[in-house]
Amino acid sequence: MSSLRGILLCLGVWGCLGLSVGVPAAAGEPIVGGRVAIGIANLLTLGLNHAISSGGSHMALGTKLFASPLRFDKTGTPQPYLARRWHMSEDGRSVTLALARNAVFHDGVPITSRDVRFSISVIQRYHPFRTMLDAVQRVDTPDDHTAVIRLRHPVAALPTMMTPPFMPIIPEHIYGDGRDITNHPANWRPVGSGPFQFVAIRSRSRDEIEIDLERNDRFFLPGRPYLDGLTFVAHTHNSRLAIPLEFGELHIGSFGDELDFSIIEPVEHLVVSTDGNAAIGPLVWVAFNLRRPPWDDVRVRRAIAHAIDRRIVHEVITKRRGAIATGPIAPGSPFYSDDVEHYDVDVDRANGLLDQAGLVRNADGERFATTISFLPSGGGYLFREIATYLARDLGRKLGIRVRVINTQSFERWARHVANWDFDLTIDFVFNWGDPMIGVHRTYDSTNIRKGVIWSNTQGYENPAVDAIMHAATRALDFQERKRLYLELQRRIMADVPVYPLIMLPFPIVHHRALRGIGGSFWGLASPMDDVYWADDASWLP
Repeated sequence: MSSLRGILLCLGVWGCLGLSVGVPAAAGEPIVGGRVAIGIANLLTLGLNHAISSGGSHMALGTKLFASPLRFDKTGTPQPYLARRWHMSEDGRSVTLALARNAVFHDGVPITSRDVRFSISVIQRYHPFRTMLDAVQRVDTPDDHTAVIRLRHPVAALPTMMTPPFMPIIPEHIYGDGRDITNHPANWRPVGSGPFQFVAIRSRSRDEIEIDLERNDRFFLPGRPYLDGLTFVAHTHNSRLAIPLEFGELHIGSFGDELDFSIIEPVEHLVVSTDGNAAIGPLVWVAFNLRRPPWDDVRVRRAIAHAIDRRIVHEVITKRRGAIATGPIAPGSPFYSDDVEHYDVDVDRANGLLDQAGLVRNADGERFATTISFLPSGGGYLFREIATYLARDLGRKLGIRVRVINTQSFERWARHVANWDFDLTIDFVFNWGDPMIGVHRTYDSTNIRKGVIWSNTQGYENPAVDAIMHAATRALDFQERKRLYLELQRRIMADVPVYPLIMLPFPIVHHRALRGIGGSFWGLASPMDDVYWADDASWLP
């Protein structure tokens, strides 16, 4: 049985999965105490409240600070969290959550069903993945510890949406004060109910910040967390995390899109692992701005796809790490299929398509000029290399003059793309466990939102694709969803609003004396209340 099917079968009963919150990776009693230093990419432009932001760095931090109704174990099976029990109605149009009665925010104020209602309304309005909660009609609060989520229609992925990366429960008594939530001061000094609470944030250098968290002694799960605290070191360039990891200044790092582990893998006290990252599914692509000619012409986009040799990207630029991508859904997903148009390299076909589109070569052999940008933070090296390769290759093969734009910072790149001021761009996005969360946002025409990065910034509109996603959202039968997502992948690859290049491995590097790493479906975007130092960690930090 797939994990998704298990989710659907279990939703109809109270507490069908018991009260397990994770099993330590080693036998024996976990050690209580010590701190862990974690290195992440410095993409924290909106603060530490991930109810209004997306991205691995926001989620890695936010899931320690804020609790959610449910959580996932390593297999992708939902477990109780803030909701100690839950029940899905027979028609799939409501889910009732029974909240933990001992749960309080870090300031001691009890969590109530009204905080659940408020948090969902904030996510619906401000989160880049707002399409995932479009079906929520309202949240009823019959008493302080019962929240009833009313849906316009059944939503197969609802359990996934109620887990730590996507549904942080934030305090209404702080964020509901009438101030603009996107600029609320609490975003940088958050009050949550997660296993760790905010202590301080400071700038260590121009491109590095440090954030201290300490154990939440009021945490509603007895005996958790095991650690005294966490320190997050957020750096503009992930590659600079390698030396601190080697020398023990950092204990965990997620390199994401930086793929050269040559100086990490031989280090005896470090482990490089993709364990617990099955739900992430990072996809690198070249995205087209369909609002601008000639990228509004599908023949031109197909020509680019036929010209790009993805084997060069995989074998030369990424050194064979990861895998060549074939479509919008990650191969680890139960809905993945490679039965799509693959756009094998065919330069003659590519030139013929450009001729058909009226983009003929001039006397100098040039067809037109364009630009390509790339995500500079974290994966600046990788994406810059891909952009440079594509610029040269498209000029050589197709006569397209491509200028590479380096925006220098994530903030400038995000504004550049989110405000539709681009031709082509190279970056990567996550599948996030279910296509409804990580895939729909890119192709849903209702999610075209100027100023919001990692929404449908390409401006892609296809009513047939919208209809398929609409049906897949409502289909509770696994085989029906699989059929719909096969058709979705075929149609998207026929239209190529983005051209997928590679799937990244996205490993976690950690000290081998740490236990509990990889015990969740979400990798570093898990609460980490069950992480602890092993007995042999004699130098316990």
